[in-house]
Amino acid sequence: ILWGPPGVGKTTLGRLAASATDSRFIAISAVLAGMKDIRQAIDEAQAELDSHGRSTVLFVDEIHRFNKGQQDALLPHVESGLLTLVGGTTEHPGLAVNSALLSRAQVYPLEPLSGNELNQLYERALPHLQGVTLDADALDLLKGFADGDGRRFLNLLEQVTNAASGAGKTVVDG
Repeated sequence: ILWGPPGVGKTTLGRLAASATDSRFIAISAVLAGMKDIRQAIDEAQAELDSHGRSTVLFVDEIHRFNKGQQDALLPHVESGLLTLVGGTTEHPGLAVNSALLSRAQVYPLEPLSGNELNQLYERALPHLQGVTLDADALDLLKGFADGDGRRFLNLLEQVTNAASGAGKTVVDG
């Protein structure tokens, strides 16, 4: 269970877990998914195991939104090893995830991204910024607005880049 604020990479960590283990990755949102979606993920995981011998990582975003029955439906498949469950939540898992599922999981608390981590995102995004670069003050301003949320930071960076490239600027001053 990956527990942390929005935009810190919970889904990305789930994808990395699947990639590192050469597993299939299935993502569902507990906000939108129901029992039908859970059954479909289980069926797909079984088919993947039967036809290709590959395990499946099931990422459940906002797992705290699943009700007890939905969480319980995952139990036998987690126990059998058919699914490796990675749940993402912004809520305290001890209060939001049922005890049976929680007893079969590890909880990893995640923190908001640091300024250095947001700098790394900026460096990785530079090749995609249409020639726009930010000076230190502008970058610090965007990092402040992002408040440790990588997704928010990248969205702000995209907005600034689009505005600057539309204005014919290549450097944005803070």
